[in-house]
Amino acid sequence: MALAGIYYVGTPFIKFPLRTTLVSYYFSSKLTLMRNLITLGCLIIFCHHAGYPQLDDIIQLPSAPNADAEQYAHTIREADLKNYLSILASDALEGRETGSRGQKMAAAFIREHFRDNKLGPIVIEDSDSLYFQKFKLYKNYYQEVYIESKDRKYMHLEDLLYIGNASVTPPSTISLHFVGDGEEKDYQGLNVKDAMVAFFAKTPHDRQLKMKVAKENGAIAFFILNTENKSEFDQYLNQNAQFFQSTSITKEKEQSGNDIIFIGHSELLAELLDVDILKLKNIVKKAGRSSKNPLRKVKSSSISINIEKISDQFITENVLGFIEGSDKKKKSW
Repeated sequence: MALAGIYYVGTPFIKFPLRTTLVSYYFSSKLTLMRNLITLGCLIIFCHHAGYPQLDDIIQLPSAPNADAEQYAHTIREADLKNYLSILASDALEGRETGSRGQKMAAAFIREHFRDNKLGPIVIEDSDSLYFQKFKLYKNYYQEVYIESKDRKYMHLEDLLYIGNASVTPPSTISLHFVGDGEEKDYQGLNVKDAMVAFFAKTPHDRQLKMKVAKENGAIAFFILNTENKSEFDQYLNQNAQFFQSTSITKEKEQSGNDIIFIGHSELLAELLDVDILKLKNIVKKAGRSSKNPLRKVKSSSISINIEKISDQFITENVLGFIEGSDKKKKSW
C-alpha cells in the first residue's frame, strides 16, 4: 500500500488557534517507520480544534479489533508526542504565522522528519523545494491610519479606531459635522454632502442603521461615538485592539472598499470640532426636546484623513512526502 503525509504548517485562512491541518496515512508494513509517523500524526489529535470536523466523522473505525492496528497503537509513546508537540508549539516558532520565520522553521522540522523516515519528495522542482509545495498569498493590513486636525495626528489603535475598508492616500481633507443621535431629524438644516458625520451609536446594529441614514443625506465618512471620554475609550480599546490590528491572508490581492469608519469618544470629537465638551453636551440635551435643530449651532471642522492599506505578496508552502508501496493499483497515484 502507499503512505503519504501532508502538512500545512502556517496559520489557516480561518483564524483558529490550530496551525496544522489533518494528515492522512496509509499504513505500510514497516513497524519502525510507522511508529515514528503515527507518533507525529497523533499531534493532530492532541491539537484538535472544535472548528474542525471530528476525526470519528472522517475515519470509519472497524467494528472488530484489528491485531495490526493494536500492534501499531502500542508504538505511540507519550515521550514522542510530548517531544514533537513541544517543538511545534514552542515560543521559538513565534506563533507560526503564515509566511513568517516561525512557520518556515516548523516546515523545515516536518520536512526533516519526512526525510529521516525515507518519505520521497512529491515536489522535485529543485533541491531547495524538496517536500515543499510552494504557493503565493497576500498579507493585507493597514500601516498608517490617522485623523489630523490643527497639526495634531490622532492615530489608529492609540487615540481612535479605524474599522472601515477604504484606502485614502495621500491624505485627504474632509469636512466633519456633528449630527447627535444620527436620526433623520438631526440632519435638518445641515449640508453633509461628501462630508464625515459624527454620531452616537452604542451597538453595531445601531451603527449600521445610522450609517444608512447618513448616506441617504450625502455623507461619505463616519465617526462613531461609542464612549464619553478617553478613559472609557481606552478600556474599550484594550478589550478590542487585538481584533482590529489583525491582518488578513488572502489568495488574491484584497481590494479596498468605500467605507470610511472611525470609532472614538465625545471628548475627542470636541477637540476635533474645537468646541468645549460641556457646551457640546448641553447642545445634545437641547436636541432631544427642541422642535428646531440646535445641532446647527455646532460649526463643522476641516480635518485630514490618511488610511494607508498595504497588500504584500509572499511565498509559503505545504509540506508533502510519499512512500510507494506494494499495491500496484496505487502506483499511478
